[in-house]
Amino acid sequence: SYSAKYYYQKALEIDKKSFELYFNYGNFLKDSKKYPEAEKQYEISNQLQPNHSSVMGNYALVLMIQDKNEEAKKLLYKAIKNSPNDFELNLILAKIFFSKDKNYKEAEYFASKALANLVVGKPNTTALSIRANSRMLTQQYRNAIDDYLEIIGKFSKSDFDDNYDILSNIGYCYLDLEEYDNAEQYFEQCLEHHNEIDALLGMSIEKKKK
Repeated sequence: SYSAKYYYQKALEIDKKSFELYFNYGNFLKDSKKYPEAEKQYEISNQLQPNHSSVMGNYALVLMIQDKNEEAKKLLYKAIKNSPNDFELNLILAKIFFSKDKNYKEAEYFASKALANLVVGKPNTTALSIRANSRMLTQQYRNAIDDYLEIIGKFSKSDFDDNYDILSNIGYCYLDLEEYDNAEQYFEQCLEHHNEIDALLGMSIEKKKK
């Protein structure tokens, strides 16, 4: 049987001016982890339909995955200039600043912009996590705690087993604020879900400071 790739290529032989075809083919290649090939399709799609936010967002995403961070940021800044309130564009830029550039102030800024443009009733823990971690790393402990508490407020019991590190992070925020009882509470909660070395270390530091 013929693959989806075959049908996309056949369709593009018939219609070489459809930006949607190139975009959808790029999405297929991205989902197949064929990032250099996906990049080429998004580039053509972007040339055919400049400033389309979904095209530019996915184009930037595959550039980021390939560590072409400056190219991705340039593309995103241009896209955000045209669509300043686009959630995905701001989130991708926040991801680059946080995970690639380690620029936590900029990561916080664009994560906040993304969160300000969330659809009501559709929470996004990725944007909230980037902002919370950025705030913790820039010593904005109170604001970080507020974000972390908002994240875990949406958790089911099983979610804590996969995200126990958030409890440890809250513990460290309280530890740096010298609120030792609160720190101990969250380190203990973390250890209920995972024998996590950071929480054990935090407990040790907290007991010494008391």
